[in-house]
Amino acid sequence: MKLDVLRHLLFILLLLAALDAAWMLRWDVQPAGLLGNSIPTAYVLDRWTGTVYFATHQDMNRLKR
Repeated sequence: MKLDVLRHLLFILLLLAALDAAWMLRWDVQPAGLLGNSIPTAYVLDRWTGTVYFATHQDMNRLKR
């Protein structure tokens, strides 16, 4: 009985770890090479949808907090 519960908990933890890894692999952040307040300094590619988002210097500072 206890072994089954532990086995199910381990399976759930492994599943959550796999989902977390898949979520992190979804995003590709690349520097754009430009600095400034409104000039994009990086672009973020959503690999699942193919959408590209542009991030400014202020956006990147907000993400670091």
